[in-house]
Formats: sequence, C-alpha cells, structure tokens
Amino acid sequence: MNHVLKEAGKWSPKAKKMTIDTTHLTYLETKHIYQKAGQIDRFEAAKKFALVRSPVNRVCSFYEYIASNKAHQLHEKVAEMSFAEFVVWLIDHMGDQFGITTCFDHLTNENDEVPSDMQVFDLTEVDERYDEILALCGFDPDERKQLGKAGFPRLNVSKYVGDVCPDSTGLSLIEYLFEDDYLNFFDNHGEFRWK
Repeated sequence: MNHVLKEAGKWSPKAKKMTIDTTHLTYLETKHIYQKAGQIDRFEAAKKFALVRSPVNRVCSFYEYIASNKAHQLHEKVAEMSFAEFVVWLIDHMGDQFGITTCFDHLTNENDEVPSDMQVFDLTEVDERYDEILALCGFDPDERKQLGKAGFPRLNVSKYVGDVCPDSTGLSLIEYLFEDDYLNFFDNHGEFRWK
C-alpha cells in the first residue's frame, strides 16, 4: 500500500509525514498501524487504490527476479530450479516469508472483501491511466500538471533470464494457487475485470 500525502487539501513535498514503512503490508496491516498511531481518521479519509497483476505474470516475474538477483536469499535455491519446479515449490510456500500471496489477500478488509472505497487497476494499464489515478488520489489538474507524465517509479524490475512461459500443468497450478485473484480480478485468460 502506498500513501499520497497532502496537507490542507494540497499536495506538498513538505507535507507532514507519518513515517510508516508500508512495503508489502496488507490493507489490514496498514490500517492497524494507523489505528495504533491514533490516525485511523486519516486512514479512513484516504483515497485508496491498488495495482494488481495477472497471476501468471506475477509468478514469472517473481521467478525471474529471484533467479537473476544474486543478493536474494533464495537465489541459489531458485536459480537451480526450472520454472515448473518453482511453481510446484510455491505450493508449499504461498503466504510464508519466502512465497507470495494473492493480490486478493493483500487487499481484503475484516470481512474478507476488497473495500468498496478502493479502486483497483491492472498494472499493465497504469501508465495510460496515470492521470486518472492521480485524480483519484485527489490531485487537482494544476498539481497533476506539476507532477508531469513521469509515471510511477519502477522498483525491483526483473532482468529477463529466459523463456519462462508455463506449460498447461504450470498454468493449472497457478490458477489453483491464485484462485481468489481469478475470481475477483481476472478471467481464466488473465484478462483484467473489475467492477
């Protein structure tokens, strides 16, 4: 979850910040941090959006990132695996410290639902919908113009290490592991669909 900070209704790089490392935190973990800090009103008032990625692309990228990043704690183990072996490995590691979770699990509230005030965008559309996302976050046209069309920063970009297109068994396993994402965000062909 990322937080756009504004002060008195205007975006400011000097806005009073509550320092929170929200890297890979779920919706509920982030909400809990704001509650503990006595800032739940700020959390509730915030514009919320999420960028989701098709499960197949996510798993391929996760594999490529670990296999190409020698500093990653799992590099030696994963670099020796084929992509198919990696997908099987994920079965035992979904949600643990080494695996990944579904987007749905990251975004759900206390009722196991994506909050009704959260907008969800497909990661592949983010650059073409950049202005729309900034508007959703409360940036007025002048502020959006000031920010320009730089786009969102790219972090942890994977280096391509080979052809990791999953076979039909791999696709079936990914569909099984990410069933909640397919039910809520994507059809069985990986095409984005949201309310």
